[in-house]
Amino acid sequence: GFAATYGGFASAYYGPLSLRFSFSVYRPDPAYPNRSNDNLQAKFAFPRVMTEYIVAGYRLNDSWEFRVGAANTFGEFPGWHWSVTGGVSYYPK
Repeated sequence: GFAATYGGFASAYYGPLSLRFSFSVYRPDPAYPNRSNDNLQAKFAFPRVMTEYIVAGYRLNDSWEFRVGAANTFGEFPGWHWSVTGGVSYYPK
């Protein structure tokens, strides 16, 4: 299927510290092919989905960075759905 997405990204840095925020908005529109090559279309409109991330990072040195944050998914459906995100990056010289 195909889904057009729009969103934004902002970040701030202070020495080895970083703070990043991003968001995206989209409406899924999947098409599932079956064996006869016809497309099975959903009989309803999928809800608009919005996802935002806020992540704090720490750059240990020129090669290593550590991040931790939260992700929130919400939209035209009940509730807000939170999760934890994080990571480690290695930057080769």
